[in-house]
Amino acid sequence: MAKFRFRLDVVLRLREREEELAKNAYRAATARRIEAESTIDLIREKRRSVLVGVPASLAARIALPGLLERIDDDEHASVTIADLLQQEEEAALRRYVEAKQSAEALRKLREGRHAEWQLAEDRAEQQALDEWAVQRRAA
Repeated sequence: MAKFRFRLDVVLRLREREEELAKNAYRAATARRIEAESTIDLIREKRRSVLVGVPASLAARIALPGLLERIDDDEHASVTIADLLQQEEEAALRRYVEAKQSAEALRKLREGRHAEWQLAEDRAEQQALDEWAVQRRAA
C-alpha cells in the first residue's frame, strides 16, 4: 500500500503557521488592551481616593485642582490609548479569523483527498483479493 501524499502539504503547513502567528498576535493585542483598561481603573481609583481624602494642609488643598486636572489628563490619554488598542485587537482578530479559515479550507481539502485516496486503495486491495480468490479456485 502506497503512502498518502498531499501535494499541498507545504502550503498547509505554511497556512497553519500563519494561523498560529495570527492567534498569538491576537492574544498579545488582547493582553495590551486589558492592561490599558486596568491602567484606566487605577487612575479612576486614584481620583476617588483624592476626592474622598481630606487635604492635610493648606498647600495640599491649593494643589488639589491641579492634581485633579493631571489625573483627568492621564485618564483621557489612557482612554485614547485603550481605544486604539481596541481597534488593533479587532484588526488582529480579523486577521486571525481569515488565517484560520484559510488553513481550515486546506485541511478539509486534505481530508477529502485522503478519503478519495483511501477509497481507491481499498478498491485496489479488494480487486487484488478477488483476483487471488479466482486464481485459487482455478488451481
